[in-house]
Amino acid sequence: MRLSAIMGRNRFTKEPGPVVAELIEAAGERTEILRSAVGRWIGSREDRYTVTLATALREAFGHLGLEDAIRLGQERAAAPVHTSQGFHRD
Repeated sequence: MRLSAIMGRNRFTKEPGPVVAELIEAAGERTEILRSAVGRWIGSREDRYTVTLATALREAFGHLGLEDAIRLGQERAAAPVHTSQGFHRD
């Protein structure tokens, strides 16, 4: 949760270096958690407004193998919104 919050509050940054450093510090030796959080964030949030951070994250953490997590983030972002509409009883 903390890693996602770091990326979320810095999503529009033009200076991604400190964000990458904060992620490394927060994750410590938990590279699997870092890989999963960064990949899912890129997959679900990358667009023209967040491209600076997303590119920096790919460069900094690509060696961890982000592809599967990015794909999962893309799938989750494309999934329909869950609602209870149509399920109420009269």
